[in-house]
Amino acid sequence: MNLSRSLLSLTTATAVLGILSAPAEAANIFGTSGIQFDADTIVEFGFAFSNNQFRSTLFVAEQSGASTVRVATLFDEIRQANVVPGPGDPPPSNWFASCGPGAAVLNCTSSFTFRAGVLYTLELFSEAPEEPANGPRVPSMFSTNALNGGTQRVLFGSFGSGSEGSPFPNPGNFSSADPFAGIVAIAFEDGAYRTEPEDNDFNDFSIFASARLAPPRPIPTPPVLGGLMLVGGLSYFRKRRQEAAKQK
Repeated sequence: MNLSRSLLSLTTATAVLGILSAPAEAANIFGTSGIQFDADTIVEFGFAFSNNQFRSTLFVAEQSGASTVRVATLFDEIRQANVVPGPGDPPPSNWFASCGPGAAVLNCTSSFTFRAGVLYTLELFSEAPEEPANGPRVPSMFSTNALNGGTQRVLFGSFGSGSEGSPFPNPGNFSSADPFAGIVAIAFEDGAYRTEPEDNDFNDFSIFASARLAPPRPIPTPPVLGGLMLVGGLSYFRKRRQEAAKQK
């Protein structure tokens, strides 16, 4: 019995020590190099506005090298803007879209839990209105520069130019931010038409974000430890039965 208890205590301590001494995850990054946290993190997103003539959808995607897999939809425009011109009407000057009932984006907030150590990106998919529903799609823009051929298409910490069509002067100064420190503005340059020059105003699709740690996930009992606990328990009850039989 003492041997079983000693073995069980030693195994328990070893398993706990192994969990506590596991290699640390990568440091937090939140910017044009990717999105990755060293602990499970909930990011709350809010829709600010969009200024483009495309119907756009913003996704969270997991990134592995040059490949991405969409894992969540944050905001989806149901039409190009709050007010879409009818046949023969002149187009609006900025195709403005907001959120809420009657607006182009129905939900104003969204959230996603980023798992520790997993590399993510934000993907803005913009669809040109003249394309057929099952026709060719325009390219997606990513918050990670490497997925855009090395080109920055997102600002972290700014909503871009206040004037439509005016190039934002210093996008490289807005390549990362700390979402734990406060609300972070995030703004995309969509670049949906490859045949037209980019205006680089970085105000085509704008959101904001803040982060908080997710509740800790329960640590499962290691299989080896669970088996030894079962053996120890059986040994304990067997010993008790033997002692009871001797007393009789």
